Amino acid sequence: ASAMFQLTAGKQLERKYELKRTDIESCIERSVDEVRFFALEKNLTLEVNTTSPSQPLYVEPNQIEQVLVNLLENACKFSPRNSVITVRGYAVSGQTQHASTAGDRITAGYRVDISDSGPGVAPEHLQNIFEEYVSYGNAGDRSGGGLGLAICKMILRAHHGEIWAE
Repeated sequence: ASAMFQLTAGKQLERKYELKRTDIESCIERSVDEVRFFALEKNLTLEVNTTSPSQPLYVEPNQIEQVLVNLLENACKFSPRNSVITVRGYAVSGQTQHASTAGDRITAGYRVDISDSGPGVAPEHLQNIFEEYVSYGNAGDRSGGGLGLAICKMILRAHHGEIWAE
């Protein structure tokens, strides 16, 4: 299963977040460090591969790190022991790969993909897992992300970003 999100480059937020020019690669590194102990308990390998954004990113770093930690904790929770979680961060341009409400607004940005080999999400639930308090199936079913994923979506929307799962 994979969770992806994408941020739009530039300074265009009208909300209460205090945006500052942020080194997104450092945000990713700090978030990975925060879940490293959790990963070690299951002997998970965290592979991180990032490249610099093509344009400066203005974000609220604590909020973006909260999103990353949340997604990484989910990946750790649902990954089988001794497996690998991959984190990729890279610049993107043009329309997003994901057909979403963002449409043509995204012209340049930064995308983060977090992939693991845990159980996937049933296709019919993919759209709903980012809604509040959604829970399907049993404890082994990763679509029961609960409020955490809804908060991720809210934070990224406020940054003119998007989040999705495949």
